[in-house]
Amino acid sequence: MKFYLFILLLTLTIISCDDSTNTFDPNNSKYVDVSIEQIDYPNEFGTDYNIIDMHISEEKEFFLLTDLRFSVNGAENKIQRSLDLELWTELFKSDTIDADRISSHQGSTFISSDDGIWFNSGNGWKKIYDLKGEADKTIRTSGGNFFVPINGIKVEGTDTSTAFGYLFSSDNGETWEELLPWDYPIQDVIQVNPFLMVAIKNNEVIFSRNGGLEWTSALGLPFSDLNFIKLRALGDKIFYISEEGFVYYSGTDPSRSDLTALEAIYFINDNHFTEGRNVDEIYTTDVWEAFKHNDKIYFLDRFNGIFECSMDLNDVVLIENLYPTIYDIEYLDNYLYYKGGSKLNRLNFSAYISEMKEKY
Repeated sequence: MKFYLFILLLTLTIISCDDSTNTFDPNNSKYVDVSIEQIDYPNEFGTDYNIIDMHISEEKEFFLLTDLRFSVNGAENKIQRSLDLELWTELFKSDTIDADRISSHQGSTFISSDDGIWFNSGNGWKKIYDLKGEADKTIRTSGGNFFVPINGIKVEGTDTSTAFGYLFSSDNGETWEELLPWDYPIQDVIQVNPFLMVAIKNNEVIFSRNGGLEWTSALGLPFSDLNFIKLRALGDKIFYISEEGFVYYSGTDPSRSDLTALEAIYFINDNHFTEGRNVDEIYTTDVWEAFKHNDKIYFLDRFNGIFECSMDLNDVVLIENLYPTIYDIEYLDNYLYYKGGSKLNRLNFSAYISEMKEKY
């Protein structure tokens, strides 16, 4: 009996000492103590649902794209919308369309799937393209233009794509034009202001001044072998984030000929940044996201934590330690929203930053 009691106590001790979990635990003193809320939404299948994609529109509407795992038909997608995170409306449901991305702009919603690109402006869903696209990178510009990147035309009998480009509509989605001017797909695209869009393809910066209809290569902005995958327009700068976690920036007018090169950001150990590399003082950076909060710019870094920067980047504070790494975040009104399995989570970012500054 004593032997079995000893085994039980040993097992409980091992379990209690295991901190390998990769989720927030407010009851564990190792983790930040701020409230991590889980947002309820209609989910009749519990953890058998996965949140595939999440989107917050310019009008502050919340959209969830969920997928029922282990469905008899192989997939069951559902889209739900909420204005207040309490009342949810079902917009879309299908057991045949395997959707993976969603976005919405002023009442017009886009879905990309293996079955093509679907569009709804309030008059029901219609397919606007037969091949896979990237609905999450859809941009609505001034004048009712829509820009939707597409993944190219498949070479028959292979998995290779060619002739990459986009769908363009100048009449609020009534008609669509397929344009295929490129040999490479777009890694990311942003709208800097009503008159300027910027994109990256094959590490080349391109820009458009007519809502995405025509594109021009930027002058004096060469890239090396870094693979840039994200663009963020924050304040008066455009930030370029590479797959390797490096960050560069330029002014918000990439057509200026005096921009001979992107300025690289290097964070160094005295909590400042430099545009020149000093190997002995540099942090190994692995930045994966950037956003603006309360007149500060925050860079989320897998290795170091959070870099809090003034808008002019002259003042930088390292705030340790971001745990876990949260992917696919959306920022709105002081909160970070992120998905995890069937859960929609909300983190009070101001409280988080305050807590972390006190702890570290």
